[in-house]
Amino acid sequence: KALIDIYTDNLINPEFAEGLIYNGTAQALVTNSGSIDGGYIVFSLNPDGEYTTEIPVATEAGEYVVYYRIEGDENHYWEGSSAYETVTIAKANPEYTVPTGLTATYGDTLANVELPTGWTWKDAESTSVGNAGTRTFKAVFTPADTVNYNTVEADVTVEVAKANPEYTVPTGLTATYGDTLAKVELPAGWTWNDAETTFVGNAGTSTFKATFTPADTTNYIVVESEVTVTVAKAEIDGSTLINPEFAEGLIYNGTAQALVTKTGSVDGGYIVYSLSIDGEYTTTIPVATEAGNYRVYWTIECDENHYVDGTPGSSRVTIAAKDASNATVTLDDTSVQFDGTAKTPGVTSVVVDGKTLNAETDYEVSYRDNTYVGTATVTITFKGNYTGTATATFEI
Repeated sequence: KALIDIYTDNLINPEFAEGLIYNGTAQALVTNSGSIDGGYIVFSLNPDGEYTTEIPVATEAGEYVVYYRIEGDENHYWEGSSAYETVTIAKANPEYTVPTGLTATYGDTLANVELPTGWTWKDAESTSVGNAGTRTFKAVFTPADTVNYNTVEADVTVEVAKANPEYTVPTGLTATYGDTLAKVELPAGWTWNDAETTFVGNAGTSTFKATFTPADTTNYIVVESEVTVTVAKAEIDGSTLINPEFAEGLIYNGTAQALVTKTGSVDGGYIVYSLSIDGEYTTTIPVATEAGNYRVYWTIECDENHYVDGTPGSSRVTIAAKDASNATVTLDDTSVQFDGTAKTPGVTSVVVDGKTLNAETDYEVSYRDNTYVGTATVTITFKGNYTGTATATFEI
């Protein structure tokens, strides 16, 4: 056999694949098998393995060493050693979707931001998400098949929301009826939602909305809360008092007569009366019928929003007894026989202005010159609701 001469026997070297990228199928590592007169080129992926003319192929990404040498035909032989060439199948880029819709709150770290399966943060999970707003961080996608696919790095956006600030809803706030919110002092950072000219309302508890504005409004939300104000009763303003006026010159007339002629008034309350200092006080005007002296007590009854200190006032009102001197006195006998004893004819009636008086309550009877012959006098002395005297005579 003749020795193959690579310089004179027209050697064409094999050509090897370049730019291969994993595609999931077997790919040829040699693109041109080459040739030589008197023989042929054979290949192997193992230097000590079997060499064949079959083009070597590979599927997985990686570096492959392709060994090749010359084989002579039946009339030639080759004494040289094998050569080799390295062929690379590069990893492919995986299919992936950059995460969207990621959210966090000011004060969070990347550990609080959950990424889809396969994604991890490039920065440490202890990294702060930063100020409120839109923030961008690097994230890495690691495919399930890291042999054949590259890991991918991408910019991922996180929407950082403002955080709730630390705050304490104000308590212990007080006011007095008639005050406005301007007089109710809130702690630092708090303001009333309503205008400061808003009245605090009736005595008791009133609820208003207030807003807390943190010092850092870039990263913390403004908070609204209901705040309770305890409203105390206001003291009655004595300058608004119009005193009641009491009856004068009353004279007994047999009917109930008002002892107060003008009720009086006061802002934030009303006047109440009683005929006993410790009795029940009402707005009803006290009345009296019988002649006599009456002590009318009065005080201020406050509405639900006011109070007053002080003791009841009082005034003396008199219903004078009626003068009955013009009474008509009728006797049961106006002429009696002398017998040396005192004569006392009975009083049939005593009439004043058409009213017959009661002998037990309205008058007393006395006699004068009623024993001897002549004119005797009967004297009616009035009492109770009547005053004065009246007389009648009879003959002995």
